[in-house]
Amino acid sequence: MALAVPLTVWLLPESGPSDRKDTGGAPTTETTTSGRPDAPQSDASRPATKGPAARPPDHIVNDRVSQDRWTLSDEPEQAAQGMGSCDLSSLADSSPPTGLQSAVSHTTGSDTASLQLRPKDAGEGKRPAAYHISVGVRPPHETDRATGRPLRSVSKGIGFTSKPVDLYSRWSTGGTLTFKYPEDFRAHFGERTVDALPVGDDRGDWTVVLYHVEGGPTKYTSIVCNGFHA
Repeated sequence: MALAVPLTVWLLPESGPSDRKDTGGAPTTETTTSGRPDAPQSDASRPATKGPAARPPDHIVNDRVSQDRWTLSDEPEQAAQGMGSCDLSSLADSSPPTGLQSAVSHTTGSDTASLQLRPKDAGEGKRPAAYHISVGVRPPHETDRATGRPLRSVSKGIGFTSKPVDLYSRWSTGGTLTFKYPEDFRAHFGERTVDALPVGDDRGDWTVVLYHVEGGPTKYTSIVCNGFHA
């Protein structure tokens, strides 16, 4: 039996985000790079940065209520393609890096999802200064901090997040960062860490948010939102 594979693509605008953004089901032509996005690199490939930007935290903390929420479209044809929209009213006033291409994919019925990020001009010219990001994947329902299982209440936090990484860390090799859910994600509640929940364990609308990590584990802001339906 063939399974539908909704694929949503971000192409971030030159200006700041609007109050609401539709996410379509168009295919992407980006070339991904194998391996984990946080793979170590040689000192020669790293930019000359100073201060906090040179040493991002190894995680961000799920310590706040998030207003970012993706919902599947009410239009049957759009919903069949996995299209939906995200409320962007709470996103940071500052715009994300221009020309950033990203894709979120999930195979219907599976427990996994895949996320890719790529600067449009990767490999061309001088590598930009470090810009640390973490991807947050939030299930439809709140997570029990003791068991890691979904509760009945609607999710309010930032969900499960990836290790912060420099967006430009693969600049010279094609620029694409690949994140695999659930294996690359954890939820951090202060001193407690919870493994990511398989997608199939919590059916519904999942929200995917890109966070700009500007300092320690609690200093980050959401800059773009997307999602998928499971």
